[in-house]
Parts: sequence; C-alpha cells; structure tokens
Amino acid sequence: MTSERMSPADTAWCATASMLPGPREPLCIDAKRLRDMMFWAPHPARLGVGLSISSYAGKVIVEVRVDQAVSKSPGRLVELFEKEASGMFEKASHSY
Repeated sequence: MTSERMSPADTAWCATASMLPGPREPLCIDAKRLRDMMFWAPHPARLGVGLSISSYAGKVIVEVRVDQAVSKSPGRLVELFEKEASGMFEKASHSY
C-alpha cells in the first residue's frame, strides 16, 4: 500500500459504494452473541471515497473511508446519510 495522498486532480476514479445484506437474526460464536458486524468495500489505492452499507440483526451499518485530499470530515458524510435515511424511513412508515 502506498502512503501517497490523492491530489484534487485525481478524480477520474473517485468513489465506490457497496451494500452487503447480512443476517436478519443475531449470530453466535462459541455461545456468545455477536453484537455487530462490518465489512469494507475493496479500496484501490487511488480511490477518494469508499462507502460500505451493511445490515445485521435489524440494524443498518454505514462505514466511510475518505482520503484527506477529498474531505477532512468524513463523519459529516455519515451524518448526511443518516439524515437522508431517517427521512426515507419516516416517509415509508407513513405510506403503509
């Protein structure tokens, strides 16, 4: 893996997003319940943003990987995603 940082001009291949549906019910290993699960999408060295969305036991988990040349605050991307997802869930719950 290289320690080079992206320059703002390196945007031809800028982002990837992956969705992995996980088990609906909690899993156990050695009689101990797994609290959470996570995965990371493949992340080429010159990629600016990686977004992984997974589910596990009724939860949705969002992981973000951002090169510092793209954003100094990747947590903001997660906040925006959570806000948008909450709005979609709210609209969906009123449509039934």
